[in-house]
Amino acid sequence: EGDIYKIAPKQKRTRDDRETKFYKNSQRKRREIIKSALREIEEGKPVLIGTVSEKEIKALKDHLKHQTKDSQTKVRILEYTAASESIFQRDKEKLKATAFKKKYGVDKDTYATYESLIKNESGKENTITLGTSILGRGTTIKTSDKVNDAGGIHVIVDGIHETSFRNPIQYLSRTSRGDNNGSTQIFFS
Repeated sequence: EGDIYKIAPKQKRTRDDRETKFYKNSQRKRREIIKSALREIEEGKPVLIGTVSEKEIKALKDHLKHQTKDSQTKVRILEYTAASESIFQRDKEKLKATAFKKKYGVDKDTYATYESLIKNESGKENTITLGTSILGRGTTIKTSDKVNDAGGIHVIVDGIHETSFRNPIQYLSRTSRGDNNGSTQIFFS
């Protein structure tokens, strides 16, 4: 009864789901997650690491600092947890402009919310974003053509998420969105 419209398909996106890795202990797993993330950074890809807790984010950051202390590559680290937005707003009010820029990598007035910072900054080269399940919920990360040509965002899922079987799926869905490419890998201990 109605008109028929042909809608051209979107450009095909690709997602490289890599082999799941298993390790005997958490320390070894964390070391390998950071090594994997740094390899992706060297290839020009930003990295998202979905973790089970803020405690795990701290442990991964400690490994990251240890493994990059002699590196020539400057890696930017962002965190995205349930508390990130309130901390960001507090810092906007209390930190001086230079301290704020050092912590977040942007001027105070660049972003009104931490979520907008994450959406726009996590997809940039040399950036590793560590987050809890909030990172996997409806957050579409913007990437440049250069990043997309390098393979897009690389997403690492750190272990089993007891709170919901959907969490790992949500993390993996941060890549290969729209016309963007991406890759994924899951690590267990």
